[in-house]
Amino acid sequence: MIRSLPELFNGMRVGRCVVVSVGPIEAGAIPVVLKAPDGSVFGLDILRHDPLAPGVSRAGSLAVFLKNGGSGRTASVEEHGLAAMALGKWLARREAMGRPVPPLLTLRDPARWA
Repeated sequence: MIRSLPELFNGMRVGRCVVVSVGPIEAGAIPVVLKAPDGSVFGLDILRHDPLAPGVSRAGSLAVFLKNGGSGRTASVEEHGLAAMALGKWLARREAMGRPVPPLLTLRDPARWA
């Protein structure tokens, strides 16, 4: 399996959280599972940025979304949101260094829901 973001790996620190897994592209997104200092496990999706559905954190041409089932209307755990913002900063730095951007979809792209 070719990894879309080889520099993002299990055990890597993202803010105060630790990456548990990075999945392959699924429905146009890269799923990332993290573990917070309190032991809670949560998921993030990395997608292409869309100004009409911006996500928790802008990450260059990408965006990070918290997978809490709230469709943007549910309050998130602060630590989880901070990790999403930290991942967004990391992704933006990576892109600014000229690293390739994976071919992802936006949240609103109909192909995600096909």
